[in-house]
Amino acid sequence: MIPILFLVSIVSFFVMELPPGDFVTTRILQLIELKIEVTEEIIENIRHRYGLDLPVYERYWMWITNFMKGDLGYSLVLERPVREVLLSRFVLTAALSVTTMLFGWTVAFPIGIYSAVRP
Repeated sequence: MIPILFLVSIVSFFVMELPPGDFVTTRILQLIELKIEVTEEIIENIRHRYGLDLPVYERYWMWITNFMKGDLGYSLVLERPVREVLLSRFVLTAALSVTTMLFGWTVAFPIGIYSAVRP
């Protein structure tokens, strides 16, 4: 199981790395659209802040060790920690799951009892 988890983590990380460009490119385009002057220093600061100036293997190592510590990272799009994003959506997901399960039982038990009594 552990080798499979390791392989899945490597594949997941590299699939995230595959698309051309990176977050810095997107952020620079957003800043340009807002008519904000983008200097080389700003670009380097953003790259350093998100660890994009490091080699791929170092970024993977940081990603996997932080994940093992429970740090799921920072959502670059929502600009919030991923843990907060997941927790905010977990409550509604759990409520929907429990409601669906209760509805299923409410329908299934009477049908099962009826089928057992009247073959």
